[in-house]
Amino acid sequence: MKKQNAATMFKNPQLQESIIRRYKEAGLDFTVKHSNYNTQIIGQESVLKFVQTEHSIRVFIAYNKIVKDLKASDRTVEILQGDWSTENFDSKNGLKPCKLNSVLNLDITSAYPYCLFINKLITLDTFNYLMQLPKNERLPAIGMIAKKSVWIEYKKGDASSWELKEGEYANIFFFVINQITDLMAWAAEIAGSDFLFYWVDGIFLRPGIKKAKLNEITRIFAEQGYYYKYENVKDFSVVRDGDKLFINMIKNGEEKPYTMYDKNLARNFTKILQALENEQNTLHVSGATA
Repeated sequence: MKKQNAATMFKNPQLQESIIRRYKEAGLDFTVKHSNYNTQIIGQESVLKFVQTEHSIRVFIAYNKIVKDLKASDRTVEILQGDWSTENFDSKNGLKPCKLNSVLNLDITSAYPYCLFINKLITLDTFNYLMQLPKNERLPAIGMIAKKSVWIEYKKGDASSWELKEGEYANIFFFVINQITDLMAWAAEIAGSDFLFYWVDGIFLRPGIKKAKLNEITRIFAEQGYYYKYENVKDFSVVRDGDKLFINMIKNGEEKPYTMYDKNLARNFTKILQALENEQNTLHVSGATA
């Protein structure tokens, strides 16, 4: 096989489109691979890679260690067969526009590595390797197990096939998201009226929450094997636009905006429909027995 020349550049949509157009006009055989992390144009004599972010070798070492452990774990097959939600946010039902000088923010520390380790999906060695990485390397290493790519094959300049490829262990990543979200939802239920919203692995609560509720939440976190920390949040505000919530705050001295849709509106509508249906069924049965 003839050796291919390789070149790596940062993502440049205009340049990528120009090269693909040139290859098509020249009637060449080539493949275009689009993924979360890069775009590759693979020709017979060259491979051009356009990267979103250039990760260090440590990220790929960590990813390979995770994959090795997943292959060996007794739980992997079981989890791969599951159906896991990837919605990792929610807000208080009826959250109104408001401004608060401060709120209580409770974050789970390194939630995803701990979740993998607690569920016996990675070894202690891999967990320790992940934990010594900075956050901006640790998260991509774990996220790579959910990588998804589109492959487009060109024959003599014409697209001949299109295929979506997902990482073999993508469902493991979705399981991790689901586990942490369940923990957040559990905490929100305990907080009750003091709950504001949660996002990924952090929950935001009214500052007046009773100590007993807070102790119950932190006890559950600890019992499940997670560590947590309090974050400093000031100038908290909520603005509503229909089913969208725009939340802003100063967290640890930096402005942090969040945008989410209010899932409660759909839930409440469904409950109303169910109540009406139940009432109609009750009336129908009563009428039939009268």
